[in-house]
Amino acid sequence: MDNSPKVHWHKIAAAVLMLTVLIGASGFSLWFTYDSVLGTLAAYDPLKSWRTPSSLREEMESAIRYQLPYRLEIRDIYSIGLVAQGKRETGTFFIVKDNDGYLLRTNLYQEIDPNIEEYARRLGKLRQAAALKGTQVLFVGTTGKFVPGTTKMPEGYLPDHSSLRNLDELFLDLLAYHVSNLDLRESFKTAPLDYTDYYYRTDSRWTARAAQFAAGSVADAAKDKLGVELDSDGFYSDLANYEAYIYPQILLGDYGHSAGMPFSGLDDFVAVVPAFETDLTLGISSQNILRRGPFSQSVLNMDYLNVGDPRYDNPSKTYFGGGVTRVHIVNHRNPDGEKVLLLCDSTFLTTAAYLALMCGEVDARVVASNDVASMEKLVASGEYSLVVVACEAQSIGADMFPFFKR
Repeated sequence: MDNSPKVHWHKIAAAVLMLTVLIGASGFSLWFTYDSVLGTLAAYDPLKSWRTPSSLREEMESAIRYQLPYRLEIRDIYSIGLVAQGKRETGTFFIVKDNDGYLLRTNLYQEIDPNIEEYARRLGKLRQAAALKGTQVLFVGTTGKFVPGTTKMPEGYLPDHSSLRNLDELFLDLLAYHVSNLDLRESFKTAPLDYTDYYYRTDSRWTARAAQFAAGSVADAAKDKLGVELDSDGFYSDLANYEAYIYPQILLGDYGHSAGMPFSGLDDFVAVVPAFETDLTLGISSQNILRRGPFSQSVLNMDYLNVGDPRYDNPSKTYFGGGVTRVHIVNHRNPDGEKVLLLCDSTFLTTAAYLALMCGEVDARVVASNDVASMEKLVASGEYSLVVVACEAQSIGADMFPFFKR
């Protein structure tokens, strides 16, 4: 019997082909970048005050980052090579495909954040500032896409256990500062749907179904732990009162963009729309947006569902648009409803859409992208019945808790 190791010639051939194409494409791209930078330098006149060295640097960076021809095609070639070689991870080991085809963030270093107790202290200060005006505070935390006992990691790859340990410690430390909290990991164990309905394969963020369920869970916790009534009879929390619209194979999520479409595949995009009458006004000051109408015409912008090439078009923008970090929603059918402030990471932003259905008004801020002083002022203003601070485990860090340091 021949016990010599087998030579996988098809994998070797795929690797050689991918390397050859990448070298050629990279050479062309480098030449193009070199030519673009030279053109920028040639046009630079230091005597013209409007063209500063700073603006020159920005133009050069733009030429390098955004003007490379065929950069998406080059990424697809790389992605095809990963598939041909049977790879489970991208070249940086940052993204891993689990045994069910979901792309997850891995963590080679498993570092624990040493400042968890400090973040808890800041949340305690936030609670104290809000309490002076009678405002209640709830911290909400959840796992990312890695769910122990559900996610099937391929052998030899490390899931991001450290982020979950950070979340566990934060929940524990919050007890000392008397901050009420909601662990959505426990809520999802009794959710009406399963993991495949709540997470996309190619995206880091959860689906609209998960956002709707999270809003209902927040309402339950606000009532049970703080006495704040958002959904007294559970009507708005009930998934049976919503319709799910499924748009097949049009979403290439952020992880999919990083890994390449041949490696990641595409997702069905899901929009969850109330089956009851709604009248909302959506305000997004950064984009001069002010829309009033039913949920499907105010909160949602259906134009983003006209996807041509998923590598360029992003149906996730259907909720609020792209790059949005501040949202204000008024519910005209509940003018006497509670006013809620949501300080969150990007994952939780879509939750504001479903919280608004059970409130009078919702203000939402992505913490890492907003001014600290203005957020502290809102917390202490007394305008809100409830302040919700919400993030997934992987967002825990100084950027998520920059407020009330003193």
